[in-house]
Amino acid sequence: MTKVLRVSIVAVLTVLVVGVLGLAYSFVGSLGYPLVGVEVTTNATGHVFRFKNCTNEKTLQITSVELLRDEGGKMVTECSLWFRVPSASLNRPLVPGDEWTYPDVPAGYNLTGECAPLVSGRAYRVAAGGPMRQFTVRGDGAVITQGPICQ
Repeated sequence: MTKVLRVSIVAVLTVLVVGVLGLAYSFVGSLGYPLVGVEVTTNATGHVFRFKNCTNEKTLQITSVELLRDEGGKMVTECSLWFRVPSASLNRPLVPGDEWTYPDVPAGYNLTGECAPLVSGRAYRVAAGGPMRQFTVRGDGAVITQGPICQ
C-alpha cells in the first residue's frame, strides 16, 4: 500500500471518528445527560482548560479530556487525559469550575500521548464529554477560541 493511500485512509477515518463522536455527543445531550463545554485561556504558568456543565447546574465529573492538533488539515491526537478507576487513594475527577493546567497531570489521571507545548499559529480542538472546542494559539501565547463554550 502506498504512503499516499495510507495517509488518505487515515485522514478519512479521522474525519469519520470525529463525525461519529459529534453525533454521539448530540445523542447523549438529547437523552438529558449533561454536556461539558471547555474554555481555553492563558495565565502566567501556561494554558488552562476550564470545564462547564452546558446542560444544567448539577455537578458532573470529567473522566476524560482529549486534545487534538491540526497537522496540515488532519486532526491528530496530541494527548488524552483519562481518570483511573476511583479508589480511596485517588482524588475525585475534575468537575465544572475545575481547571486543567496544561500539560500537568492531575492526581488520579493517566496521560496518553506527549502533551507537547502548544505551538503558536497552530489550530487545536479539545473535548471533555461535549462538542469539540476549536482554538488557535497566537504568537504571544494567548488563545483565540472559535464559537461559544456550549455549542
